[in-house]
Amino acid sequence: GTSTAVTCRPRRPVVNLPPLRTTRTRVTPLARVASGRRVLLAEDNAVNQVVAARMLERCGCTVAIADNGIAAVRMFRQGGHDLVLMDWHMPELDGIAATRRIRRLPRGDRVPIVALTANAFPQDQQACMDAGMNDHLAKPVTLEAIARVLARWLDAQVPDVDAGPGHPAPPPPARAHPGSRQRGPSTP
Repeated sequence: GTSTAVTCRPRRPVVNLPPLRTTRTRVTPLARVASGRRVLLAEDNAVNQVVAARMLERCGCTVAIADNGIAAVRMFRQGGHDLVLMDWHMPELDGIAATRRIRRLPRGDRVPIVALTANAFPQDQQACMDAGMNDHLAKPVTLEAIARVLARWLDAQVPDVDAGPGHPAPPPPARAHPGSRQRGPSTP
């Protein structure tokens, strides 16, 4: 008998991140949207952390990353964040519970918390609002959507950025958490 041996050496997985849908002329104005603002990104997925942090940095933000809900609450307690982007499904403490804990902390009722989650059904959005979140971004998120949320909640101005075909205009700002002041432009 003849035998054949095949050796397979698995390679490390390669993560190909899609290029950001921006051009040099569009990135420059976006870099001013939230220049110098500090964003706490609560996200457990490493690839999502890189993608979201890169987009936030393109908008001028300084980003702190928490990889679970407990870390997000601890980092918020340390202070200095202007906005929180909160994933829903995280280990140790999910985004809904983390938001409720943050809302009970000093300054917790004044910092906007925006859901950043794949849960995009109306009942999911309502669950986020009921927990005390101010707004909702559905994954996969675009640079333009991040810029508009930053502008809405950080009283900044978004430059005229073409979202491209198939990207409708953003919805009006969600209602503010009870007890927090509404931040962002008012809608007629």
